[in-house]
Amino acid sequence: MDRIPVESVYRKAVETIPAACPLPEILRIVSESNKPTTFPVVNDAGQLVGVLSFAALRALLLDRDHGAVIVAADLCDPNVPTLVPQAGLGEAFRLMEGEGLEDIPVVDPADPRRLLGMLSRGDLIAAYNRTVAVMGARPVAGWPATTEAEWSERYRVVALSVPQQWVGRTLRELDCRARYGVVVVAVHPAGRKDGQGYEVPDPDRPLSSGDTLIVAGTAESLPAGRLIRALR
Repeated sequence: MDRIPVESVYRKAVETIPAACPLPEILRIVSESNKPTTFPVVNDAGQLVGVLSFAALRALLLDRDHGAVIVAADLCDPNVPTLVPQAGLGEAFRLMEGEGLEDIPVVDPADPRRLLGMLSRGDLIAAYNRTVAVMGARPVAGWPATTEAEWSERYRVVALSVPQQWVGRTLRELDCRARYGVVVVAVHPAGRKDGQGYEVPDPDRPLSSGDTLIVAGTAESLPAGRLIRALR
């Protein structure tokens, strides 16, 4: 996990709350949000002021003596730890565990108040599961480097050169899980030396000719050659 950078996993599109946002508007934003349990609070310049969690809101709502005028800057935690994109996921995991956090802001190393996105515990778990699916399928440490199918108890893993008809398309567009019942767990970009390893796939990055995909599925969903035959 230390070898996988935060920049390959964190969410760049995040919902922020203005520092001057009043409580009723905060509650509206939180109630209409899909998943986040932690919201970054930013000032008028877009700089990170702190983070606001559900826990802080719950405590406030239980306190009937809170002031009538209260804004996000009053509620957020200004001392939240942050990560930079170049940090490893191992460091992120240790920080989350040590601080008891569910989400950590990712900031620009050249400007620690410039918010780039958020990394959640769920993002970490998903990246860990993808890594285990691949690494657990091999008898030795390291990423697959051949086109032979590899077995594990649950997974079959295949290293597949990007088919010509996939070039220029994104993994989000291709939706391999729905179409083929498999998951792309890693990508070796074209031109990268084998020793430089694979990376966690970016669902919105257009695939290039020469990219190699690590495709994982169960023995039932990925019989030998089925995916390759389907692409012909």
